[in-house]
Amino acid sequence: MLKNHVGIVNEGSLVKFMLHTDAAVSWWNDNVDDFNKDIRAKALKERYVEHRYANDIYQGLLSHFGK
Repeated sequence: MLKNHVGIVNEGSLVKFMLHTDAAVSWWNDNVDDFNKDIRAKALKERYVEHRYANDIYQGLLSHFGK
């Protein structure tokens, strides 16, 4: 289930993705461009994303972990 791997919180102007597992971190590293200035890493397992990217990332996570 997705909730075992990733927590998602709307923080106003940004959406926070909390990557709970190494599998989630690995998926993120393989599928999301952290060098984009609109995606910010606060810590190894926390990423802040503008709303315009959040749904696409959510859908990708859901298709991978939602099986």
